[in-house]
Amino acid sequence: MSKRSSTTRQQLHKELQEAETGSVLHSELTTVLASMAMPVTKSRLALLKLVKSATTQAAKHHAAKLLAATKDPRIIRPLMQAAVALENEGYRSGYLWPLELHNIDCTAFLPQFVNLLLTRTGFDEVTWVCIELIRKMKGPFEPVIARKCIRKLLAEIKQPLTSKDLTATHANRLEAADRIMCTYFNQTAKTYWAKWNKGESVTEE
Repeated sequence: MSKRSSTTRQQLHKELQEAETGSVLHSELTTVLASMAMPVTKSRLALLKLVKSATTQAAKHHAAKLLAATKDPRIIRPLMQAAVALENEGYRSGYLWPLELHNIDCTAFLPQFVNLLLTRTGFDEVTWVCIELIRKMKGPFEPVIARKCIRKLLAEIKQPLTSKDLTATHANRLEAADRIMCTYFNQTAKTYWAKWNKGESVTEE
C-alpha cells in the first residue's frame, strides 16, 4: 500500500469515527473505504458512482482523490463534470486538485478547463487549480483549439466588476493564455524545425 493510500485510509477511519453511526455521511464514507479493498475495475466503478450520486461532499472528495490516484485518464471527464455540476458549487476545487496532485495530463480537456476558468472572476481556488492544470498540459494542442482558447482568454471582460476583481481576472486569464501559448509555440517550433531539417515544405497549420 502506498504512503498516500495509507494516509487516505487513516483519514477515512478518522472521519468515520467522528460521523454519526447510521447517518448518510457514515454510510457513504463506509462505501468509499470498502472500495479500497475491491479489484481495480470494480473499485473505479464504485467510486465513479459516488462522485456522481453521493450526497455528502466529504465522500465525493475522497472518491475523487482515490480515482485520481489511479492516474487513469478516463477519470478526467467525470471529475470535470463533477467540478461544474451546480450541486457542487462551493466545492468545485475538490474535484480538480486531485488531478493536479497526481500530475494527470489533461491536454485533451483544454477547452473545458478554459471554459471553467472563464466563469471565475477575481481569484479563488478553482482559478488557481485550472491555471496549474493548464500549465502542466504536455500537448500537443490542436492548433485550431489552442488559438480559439487563447482568443477567449484575451477577449474583453464585459462583466461589471470592481477594479480589484477586474485586475485579478485579467491577470488570471492572461496567465492561462500565456501557458497555452508557450506550449503551443514549442510544439509548433518543434514541428517546423523537424520538417525544415528533412527538407520538407513548411506551411502554417
